[in-house]
Amino acid sequence: MLDRNTLIGLVLIFGVFIGYGILSAPSEEEKAAIKAKQDSIIKVETQKKIIQVKDSIAQITNDTVETLDQDSINLSAFGAFASCSQGTNNTVKVSNELFEVDFSTLGALVKQVTLKNYTTYGKKPVKLFDKNAYGLNLTVGQNIVRTENLYFEPTIDNKPITKPIEVKGNDSVVIVFKAKVQADSTRNSSLDFRYVVRGNDYRIGYDIVFNNLKGIVTDQGSVEMGWNSDLRVQEKDGKVEVKNSSIYYHLKDEVDYLKENGSDDKKEENGIPINWVSYKQQFFSTALIASNNPFTSATMQTVAET
Repeated sequence: MLDRNTLIGLVLIFGVFIGYGILSAPSEEEKAAIKAKQDSIIKVETQKKIIQVKDSIAQITNDTVETLDQDSINLSAFGAFASCSQGTNNTVKVSNELFEVDFSTLGALVKQVTLKNYTTYGKKPVKLFDKNAYGLNLTVGQNIVRTENLYFEPTIDNKPITKPIEVKGNDSVVIVFKAKVQADSTRNSSLDFRYVVRGNDYRIGYDIVFNNLKGIVTDQGSVEMGWNSDLRVQEKDGKVEVKNSSIYYHLKDEVDYLKENGSDDKKEENGIPINWVSYKQQFFSTALIASNNPFTSATMQTVAET
């Protein structure tokens, strides 16, 4: 089938030949020469079209193979979550009276928090992170799938989020990020990250829900979670701030911490419950608090940049 541009091109070429024949009135010998030339042109054009068709078929075949190869790679690496391995990383903005939080659909995580009632020494809004990443390491089939590499669908009341959200006073909003299992329309299997933002509260509720993932994700009773954060310098003297920054955590009935003013690492693997872990700066902290099921072990490390 010819596309519209090709059809217009052929009509113009035919018009040129017809006009030339009428206006010039060539002799029989000239007609024969013109016909031979036209036959040669037609033959060359036909060969070109055959080559173009072959190239198009080859291109389509290559694209199809590449798509199939990528699908196979995703299925091999992500298993039942292969359909969540590709997507667009969008930002979901939610604000209350105290802060604005940016959620990322890649990983369904808190990407940034901006405090409304505080400023840095340079009179700029206080942003808590330069980089913040966390997530679960799930056993799916024979592979470990990291949730920070999955694209989630953000919803409120099972409806897509299309604009920034604002919550005030005693109100609250529940944002659910879903990573749906591929080709599973009957069980509605998904991994849900559920966040609750209240109107006048610095805390953000965070629940992890496994929906019908038995047989898909193993070891659902205990999973590994990682959290990595690059803290921003907020104060005039960054060196002093670094000296007062570290990781703090609550172990049984005591608060412990990694040394300040330098790099350090520590492991807690004796089974004593860890109730919370916090990145503490001179004046600001971010914490992950286990409200129901404490952490059973932790490997912690701080790296001080000089």
